[in-house]
Amino acid sequence: MAEDYQTLSDIKEVKLNILNSMFIGNAKEVNNQLEAKEFIKNIKAKYPDASHSASGFIVAGQEGYDDDREPSGSAGIPILNTIKKNNLNNLVVVVTRYFGGKKLGIRGLINAYGEAGKRVIRTGKIISRSSGFLIKIETNYSGADTISKKNFLPEHKIIKVDYKDLVQVELFVKNSCLDDFEVKLKTLEYRIIGKKKYIL
Repeated sequence: MAEDYQTLSDIKEVKLNILNSMFIGNAKEVNNQLEAKEFIKNIKAKYPDASHSASGFIVAGQEGYDDDREPSGSAGIPILNTIKKNNLNNLVVVVTRYFGGKKLGIRGLINAYGEAGKRVIRTGKIISRSSGFLIKIETNYSGADTISKKNFLPEHKIIKVDYKDLVQVELFVKNSCLDDFEVKLKTLEYRIIGKKKYIL
């Protein structure tokens, strides 16, 4: 997955009626496939009497979809394609269907699930994210001042600074800048006291 990508926030549920079948679209930003599967499970629990809850997701560049008993390729793939066409990542979309008594046919299902996916994506706000590391460093006051300067590493962002006898600096560093950052750190008196993968 690219370290800079776009996803959605502020997503709203959508409903559309097609030949008496009700299609309900939901979506959520997620950080891993476990979160995506949990969201799908929660939507199915929200609509336990629905005929189907098909889904598609892209997480860290990895794709997945589920037709949920609809004919193969008629539900999950059209949903997945709406995510791909909008150039989004770390997003799961679920479209729930209440069967209305009239069969739509394969083409009709593809269009219906794709349209529901497209509409729920349109409700959201496109936001930019970066993947990297959240690093917590303990250093002296001079080191903290150096790290805080923008030219120390243009692609890092200070999250929090805690001034005590020594200074604890929490900052975000993009994946591609990590090696350069660690090289520059060696010019300072410091100790890394925390490091974890992080999405900003």
